[in-house]
Amino acid sequence: RGSPGAGADLQEILVHRETMIHDLISLPQAIADAEARAVDREIARRAAEENLKDREMDVLLTSGRLDGKNEVIRAAQLRELTSDGRRILAAREADLAGARVALHLQQNRFSAAKALARLLASGGD
Repeated sequence: RGSPGAGADLQEILVHRETMIHDLISLPQAIADAEARAVDREIARRAAEENLKDREMDVLLTSGRLDGKNEVIRAAQLRELTSDGRRILAAREADLAGARVALHLQQNRFSAAKALARLLASGGD
């Protein structure tokens, strides 16, 4: 029999292997879910961008509210009149960035799990 701590070490190794196996099985679905969220966020970002463009065109063509004497003043007025759309677009862009970070995290976790599995399979534990 080994030392009293040997059983704990074996138990720890088995738990780590079970966790690794779980990750190898579950991470592809987590990646797919993260990809779907990123796609949804990109669709929302594009919609916000299109809404902002539509609002800008509406202000430019029909509102009559751009009365600045020069281009700089009119551009500032346009920005002010479309500030809600700009805030929404910025929020959608932040959502997309967060979704991309989450996706990359899942991809990196899966890559690490595969590397660990290869290492253990080669007897490198």
